[in-house]
Amino acid sequence: MNNIIKNIRHSVTIKEFASVYDYKADIFNTVSISISKADLIRYAISVGEFSNTILDRKGINFYSSFVEMAFYSKKNRFIKGNSYDHAETSIKATISFLIGMVSAKCIAEKKYQIGYLFHLKDPQITKCKGGKQPDFFGISKNNSYIIEAKGTDRAKVNNTTVDHAKTQTKSISQIDLQHSNNITSYTSFEKHVITSSYPGNQFIISDIDPDGKSGDIKITINTDKGYVKHYKSLYNFLRDNETSETTRNGLDFVVVMTDIGEIGIEKEIYCILKEYDSLFSDDEFLNSSEGLNQEEIYISSRIKDIGYTEKYIKAMENQEGISLGYDGIVIFLKE
Repeated sequence: MNNIIKNIRHSVTIKEFASVYDYKADIFNTVSISISKADLIRYAISVGEFSNTILDRKGINFYSSFVEMAFYSKKNRFIKGNSYDHAETSIKATISFLIGMVSAKCIAEKKYQIGYLFHLKDPQITKCKGGKQPDFFGISKNNSYIIEAKGTDRAKVNNTTVDHAKTQTKSISQIDLQHSNNITSYTSFEKHVITSSYPGNQFIISDIDPDGKSGDIKITINTDKGYVKHYKSLYNFLRDNETSETTRNGLDFVVVMTDIGEIGIEKEIYCILKEYDSLFSDDEFLNSSEGLNQEEIYISSRIKDIGYTEKYIKAMENQEGISLGYDGIVIFLKE
């Protein structure tokens, strides 16, 4: 009988494919990464809720329940949960889609050290030319990444779907990041098709290099607006609920207790956001896709200047029941 998902770190196999041809021929290298239940919940909430204006307790419980449903533990590995395995076909497809997005978040953060993924279908982003664009764009150090996510409950994502994902990653010719009054253009990308699947009922992630030349879609991303949007719903949740402060491994956090445990933000980031509380209450501002706002620029610049990345990871590496992202968002699961 399968075991429920345990509050421990699990080893997840990553299959690395040098091309779509290699994926179809099943030629790959294997590495593994450590992922916890808390990580999966944080990624699921991020995919489903943090992009919206409102984060509430029902949403947190829903995405936590999704993880409990989709994943069980067996010998320090994630396996397919019974409810997911026996779900009705359309429900199973929806869960598989979400697991694919969660897997992309996981690879971006844990393998490529990408702190912020910009969703390329976000209405705040301006496309210069139409077409099928991929899911995410992110930056780590001097590298830029385009990522398309796919998921299945079967042993592998089918070849036709991967071919379609390759087309999506190839569609972009240029991404302009607009920050303050400056624009940084990217025309060279590391492209990745990230898939989740369950060979032998074990959860694995495939990282496929789709190769091929770029397309002709140009996208402009307002990164200042993106940083504010990234935090707005969680900040609003913290503001509207009773908070407390907690210190773990030398780091201070502002958190709210929920049914699953504490969720919050690193204190230094929270204090920056709190200075602009009225901004996060302004629905017109939050929903606007207009040009830059000076307060908005100031917030993102101050957060970027913290230089938190290595500090966070070293403090929380291999901690059970704790999941901390490069963005300072944290979950402390109940025992």
